[in-house]
Amino acid sequence: MPDSTPATRQRGWRNRRWVRAATGLFVAFGLLNAVAWQHAWQFTHFATPGQPRPPDPTRLSKPARLALVVTGVTLPRPPARAVPAGYRAERLQLPNGAWLGLWTAPSTLATPARGTVMLLHGYGGEKGSLLPEAAFFRQIGYKVVLVDFRGGGSSSGNDVTIGYREADDVRAVCRWLRSEASGPVVLFGVSMGAVAALRAAAVYSADVQPAAMILECPFGSTYQTVENRFRALGVPPVPLAGLLTFWGGAQHGYWAFDHDPRRYAQAVTAPTLLVQGTADARVTVAEARAIYNNLPGPRELLLLPGAGHGHYSTSRPTAWRRAVTRQLAAFPRGRQPEIGAAR
Repeated sequence: MPDSTPATRQRGWRNRRWVRAATGLFVAFGLLNAVAWQHAWQFTHFATPGQPRPPDPTRLSKPARLALVVTGVTLPRPPARAVPAGYRAERLQLPNGAWLGLWTAPSTLATPARGTVMLLHGYGGEKGSLLPEAAFFRQIGYKVVLVDFRGGGSSSGNDVTIGYREADDVRAVCRWLRSEASGPVVLFGVSMGAVAALRAAAVYSADVQPAAMILECPFGSTYQTVENRFRALGVPPVPLAGLLTFWGGAQHGYWAFDHDPRRYAQAVTAPTLLVQGTADARVTVAEARAIYNNLPGPRELLLLPGAGHGHYSTSRPTAWRRAVTRQLAAFPRGRQPEIGAAR
């Protein structure tokens, strides 16, 4: 007969309790990973074009924000715009069969161009979003090339890696510009575009040798930007931020925790202007300062009080134009202090 003493029954009850607890933890861990995998997929893959862009999470009700934690945010593929007057459409074929859609335009001055500014858009954007900045660069004597990263606009694909593989696109365009004898190249990037420029200059220095860089609100690291994303939803970032970072990289074949613009900055010697809004809900001033402090070359940090996330040519035009003009006045320039600008 089986032993049914009180001590035996108590041991059996404890064993069953531990089995239930272990099963519960295993199920909870699996559910967390499933949610993180879904978030990572939707964060790095565009949906069908034409869908409305998701609303700003900070403007949603708390139940709606909590729903996004489970379902993730669906981001429509950035559409291709019609070529604006004065610009020429180009298609840059890549070795792997993909291609990049570009717009090029000459300087509007009668004098020879001072060089070429490559304009790199942010996450979920496309090259047309940078037409105001391109117009200013043309007015001060530069040719421009506006780039659609792979995944959006008139480029191939439908995925995005938050600046990691987009650095390969920067490298490809730099090689093309060299073959076109476009003169000194200035890299201008917003958010993800700024991160792609930093990574390209650091990792592909043989091909990417900018005369200067103008970077708006690059994030400090992939993990940090994912943390900021969850905080915007009103959700504690631990442990989902780490899981989303892991799966986001795994889905694209790289270790996303090493995608760190602060580390890339250590290898960038080109004169760099870093512009950051103090009211940016996506990238903090601390992140901007961390990148700025790691830049070994000539550098300047412009903090814009009350400004949000990027596109400061329209939100803070006077301060932005003054700083950009100063940055491009000569190559190279000496180190500049961190400065604040009035509205």
